Amino acid sequence: MTVLADDLALAQRYARPLFDQAKQSEAPDATLDQTLADLRLLSELGTQLPELAAFLSHPTTAIERKRALMEADVAPHLSPLGANLARLLLENGRMALLPAIKQALSDLIAQARREGEAWVTTAVALSDAQRERLAEAVCRRWGFQRAILHERLDPALLGGVVVRVGDSVVDGSFEERLMQLEKASG
Repeated sequence: MTVLADDLALAQRYARPLFDQAKQSEAPDATLDQTLADLRLLSELGTQLPELAAFLSHPTTAIERKRALMEADVAPHLSPLGANLARLLLENGRMALLPAIKQALSDLIAQARREGEAWVTTAVALSDAQRERLAEAVCRRWGFQRAILHERLDPALLGGVVVRVGDSVVDGSFEERLMQLEKASG
């Protein structure tokens, strides 16, 4: 799901205090992971149970009925922090922001943990050793402590690898190398 820039900006106003509260807990990493899991669950509920999402976001449904449903069927499956956020979003009519808040919180966690995501395209599947070396190289290049690789196969590549991190692309494919050789010789 694509998150709109306006939604992301508003979502950050919810995600930052959520992140700060989790960091102040006795077990900050576990609390952050659980809160992110709560947001995934809430987002999936909206996708898997569209009638529930419609009920909770319908403007003519009485807030008391929404609260009752939230307390009986949703809050018991969440951590206290996740349940409080769900209540707040319900009260403010912002349940539709859940995917954007999940993304914003995920970004804050990754930044704090110095984790980075890399989208990797290869002609053939990487071996475990190749994957490990590539993850180390991504960490060195972009200053991450841990790299999360999203692999995609493209049989049209002759060989090599194309790595994208954010807006940066490192094209180590054979096609790119051949084009560079052609430019240099011509």
